[in-house]
Amino acid sequence: MEKHLLPILREHSIVFNAFRVIAAGFLSGSLTYGSTEGTRFSGDGRIAKYMSALWDKESLHNAQRKLNAAIKDVGITSIEAALRWAYYHSALGQGDGIILGASKESQIESNIKAIGNGPLPDTIVAAIEALWEDLRGEREDSYIN
Repeated sequence: MEKHLLPILREHSIVFNAFRVIAAGFLSGSLTYGSTEGTRFSGDGRIAKYMSALWDKESLHNAQRKLNAAIKDVGITSIEAALRWAYYHSALGQGDGIILGASKESQIESNIKAIGNGPLPDTIVAAIEALWEDLRGEREDSYIN
């Protein structure tokens, strides 16, 4: 997205609304830590199969575990880290937005509160950027699929 899509949008003065900022719920940790009951990853339906095919990958589980280790001492969740990174540290610019998906009103409220906590500490930004470098080869253009 940052390499291919955003430059074209900028050239034509088009804003971008980021989506899947928390990786369609993957960053909640439910799939990595085996607590998928009641999530879009549970069951045998088409959505669960699609979501699992997209997100149930060892490289992503490893990244989730590394992210959790990096944020542990700061006392935030991986969801908060992702939201704050997208809002304050990503390539999003003036006029761009973030689509906050949720299945409950309380999730929207906690997401807005998380963003309100401001930019992430430099150590967390560096950890997230290192994780992205590890995943870039397999995930960079995944938004196209």
